[in-house]
Amino acid sequence: MRLFTKSRFLAPGIASVIAIALATVIMWGCGGTRGTEPEAVPPEPDPQTEDRPPDTQTQTPWHLTNILLYSTNETQDIQSYCTTFTIQGSVPDNINLYIAPFNQRINQIPCYGGIQTHIDGYTNKNRSRNTFIRKNRGSIFSRWEERNVDAIRQAPGGLVESSGHEGDFISVRNDFTWSEGTYRLCLHKSDVVEGEPLPASYNAETIAYGWGRYEHTWVRMEATDMKTNETTTIGALAFPGKTLSLSALNVIFVEIYGHGGTVSVRDVPLFSLSFSNYQVDEKDLHHNYIREITNPFSVHASAPVMTQTSYLQDQRVLKIEVGKYTGKTGKIITEILKN
Repeated sequence: MRLFTKSRFLAPGIASVIAIALATVIMWGCGGTRGTEPEAVPPEPDPQTEDRPPDTQTQTPWHLTNILLYSTNETQDIQSYCTTFTIQGSVPDNINLYIAPFNQRINQIPCYGGIQTHIDGYTNKNRSRNTFIRKNRGSIFSRWEERNVDAIRQAPGGLVESSGHEGDFISVRNDFTWSEGTYRLCLHKSDVVEGEPLPASYNAETIAYGWGRYEHTWVRMEATDMKTNETTTIGALAFPGKTLSLSALNVIFVEIYGHGGTVSVRDVPLFSLSFSNYQVDEKDLHHNYIREITNPFSVHASAPVMTQTSYLQDQRVLKIEVGKYTGKTGKIITEILKN
């Protein structure tokens, strides 16, 4: 813009004064300080920032994270296997959330257990259609490579399942009300069912579907609210063998479950999990290597990373922060602990 296009009609002295005054105003600004740029207006916040994930849908079931805990060796001839963990933050009822502290192999047979916001199953082992019900919060224990319901011991008021929709498995479930707080989950060796001894050298395939053929041992799962010290029996499942061994690898996972559905990424609840210890026969089990794998399955290759995991070495506590968007996506492998 040309200012003073008619300045040629002013007297030379007056024109000079006006030019100097104009330059002074431009240099100093309106009440500003010489040499200081006008204060910048902060930009509007981006709706997708590091703490707010994209507004997208993700296919379920969705493993947000798998935490792999390695011990030095397999643990042989165990009587109990337990873990204690604390939940901080609110988990709403309208999300299908599974926190699984156990994802193990007992005598090489895969199994897992944990707590869920909703459980379902049959009220008796004949599994007629009218005995299938859905409940609210509870705990669950499942094993694979079996479908015979005789290998299930149902707890009073509990539910059972035998299905092939995730591979052949049997399962027990029961009510267990949980929220913020500290809880303890335990697997206990119980009585033995007689049968042929396991082969000297066996694997999961050779002893699969072995109920009625091989000797079995009942493994009972219990869940305890550490605030009230009340313990709930979830049920028991039979595993091939007279003694029980654990794999050197256990996996913790956090999953939003549901078959063939989707979940809004922004519905992932914000809470934390702190695992203080794992114990075998009431003695601490030491892990020498821990790593995290976010979005471990290929179907979630573009899903946002919604967990952050750390190990507090001085406290020997594994902490998983769930629901915090990291700004990253897909499968990311992170070393958490290496001794």
